[in-house]
Amino acid sequence: MSRPRDSSGTPHGEYRPDIDGLRAVAVLAVVAYHTKAWVLPGGFVGVDVFFVISGFLISGIILQRLQKGTFSIADFYARRIRRIFPALSLVLVTCLAVGWFVLLPGELADLGGDVAAGAGFVSNIRFWTQTNYFGPDVDAKPLLHLWSLGIEEQYYLLWPFVLAFLWRGSHRVAPMVGLMVVSFVISLTLSFTDARSAFYLPVTRLWELLLGSLVAYAVFAHGDPARLVLRLTTRGGGDADAMRIAHTRDAMAWIGLSLIALALALLRTTSVFPGAWALLPTVGTALLISAGPKAWVNRTILSHPAVVGIGLISYPLYLWHWPVLALIRIHYPDVSYVAKGGALLGAFVAAYLTYRLLERWVRHTIGTRIVVALCTVQAMLLAAGLVLVWKAGFPARGDAVHRRIYAVDIHATDADATPSDTIAGLCMIMWDERAFDPRCYTPPSGANPPQHVVLWGDSFAAHWRPGLKRILGDSTTISQMTSAGCAPILDYVEAARPNCAVLNRFALARIAERMPDVVVLSGRWSSYPAHPQVSKTLDALKALGIPRVILIGSSAQYHQPVPRLLLMALSSGAAPTRMHPHMMPKLREVDSTLRAVAARGGASFIAPLDAQCTALGCLVALDTGAVGITTRDDGHLTPAGAIHIAERLFTPVLRP
Repeated sequence: MSRPRDSSGTPHGEYRPDIDGLRAVAVLAVVAYHTKAWVLPGGFVGVDVFFVISGFLISGIILQRLQKGTFSIADFYARRIRRIFPALSLVLVTCLAVGWFVLLPGELADLGGDVAAGAGFVSNIRFWTQTNYFGPDVDAKPLLHLWSLGIEEQYYLLWPFVLAFLWRGSHRVAPMVGLMVVSFVISLTLSFTDARSAFYLPVTRLWELLLGSLVAYAVFAHGDPARLVLRLTTRGGGDADAMRIAHTRDAMAWIGLSLIALALALLRTTSVFPGAWALLPTVGTALLISAGPKAWVNRTILSHPAVVGIGLISYPLYLWHWPVLALIRIHYPDVSYVAKGGALLGAFVAAYLTYRLLERWVRHTIGTRIVVALCTVQAMLLAAGLVLVWKAGFPARGDAVHRRIYAVDIHATDADATPSDTIAGLCMIMWDERAFDPRCYTPPSGANPPQHVVLWGDSFAAHWRPGLKRILGDSTTISQMTSAGCAPILDYVEAARPNCAVLNRFALARIAERMPDVVVLSGRWSSYPAHPQVSKTLDALKALGIPRVILIGSSAQYHQPVPRLLLMALSSGAAPTRMHPHMMPKLREVDSTLRAVAARGGASFIAPLDAQCTALGCLVALDTGAVGITTRDDGHLTPAGAIHIAERLFTPVLRP
């Protein structure tokens, strides 16, 4: 393979194959982590290795041209466009094309937003507002990995101006070190107080890129960093002989490689990151780069042709591997390791072809037309993504059956199980709120007030509201206090939802004030190992003297959204009315525990599975042709599903 133009971005312009080798280490670490986290639990730090490399190379390019007096902002950005845009555009186009055929409208609309953010290089900001990088829902985000590209491009927007300004002054190192220290302190602080911000925001990652920039400046100003290290560490300073310099280079490289290896082996998704832990891969990378191409590790391991070959395709490989894995997992959640391995092989092939046929061609195409064309393509992708968001993933595509399925998926995207007749954003709390709006728990009034029922729990409690309204009618007032991911278990603590305990205590206090006739408890019990502890809630309600308490058990859950299962069935025949749910034995076991808890706590127990499921499977549609779909994702009921079950099981228990 020929050398890529971008790899000559060292402070003195020479090509360093060991830098490409270091890129290979970084991308293989990320790929291994994304394939299966336990294979390389700290593999996500490969991105931090990339950050330091990028800071080093970009600063090297700028310093070369500043010294020669040929630095041009326009030329700098043109080079960045030719380097970054071709592979990115191809991956985004492919994701949109595949998504059109395999994703549900809600997912396609979400992908559209991700494509727009990726084309605009603000993916890190988008995901900062949406999802935890280490959260359980990341497999449904084919472009999640573009957060790091957003960080780098935001750095590229500002750093050339800053470095050019510093070049004109007499103080260059001190401001760079000052910026790096400030960024690191912010990262360290937010890692403990706001982990998502620490992970995604550019200000908390700036120090990693600046570390690479400082290495570039050290090489530019002082030549061989090993000599500088010896001068700083040797008593009296002075020059060192060649043997000592060689030993210093080797020591720096081995220490650097060891630090990266420690990060890969020791870090976990639960680690406080980036913060201080990010020093391992970043300082390690800085040491490896500083050791130079003559260090044994660099010239023997990192410069090996096979390693360099992977490094040359590291950028397109990084772009391709995650969408391939994510789209397969979305469509086939139980994909085998063999299939996953085949998908990764395909990602490697796609990366090689992208590098060989597209990237090299673009880099060797002279003139501004190619830059304008690339910018136009990116602008079109951004517009296409926004149109998908605007049109909600085009739910009107396909025939009548497809449109019925798509319609269910569109409703499923509304506040995650907020029923259409619930006060949206008030009674089904989604994220960080710590109290419900008073309209959610206002009791009936008057001389002869109607029956008052309180619905309390998580989103699997919220989906029962339409069923309760149907069987109770106007003779009952329904108050609702439900929050996604918060089971109605007093003092329940969930790391991802620290507000749950506060919300549950708030709900109990409102119940104590209003003294409703009935309290209905429900949750996605299989998701909470502590579900037997709902006995604490039953005891508290009993102590308050609540006349009737009803505990609703599990409803059927599937390994992926029912609308997708129906579409897959439709592609090979007709959409069925029943399907066998995921982990049914566990659901029955959970219900058995809850039934016993309810009996001890003096509560009535309702088992939705009794109305949903038979030996032929569980009800997913009330009629053929996907009419009356009962489950809108992997477990939440549609209004039709909630009404169907409520009319069969809830009426004798709840009707006044």
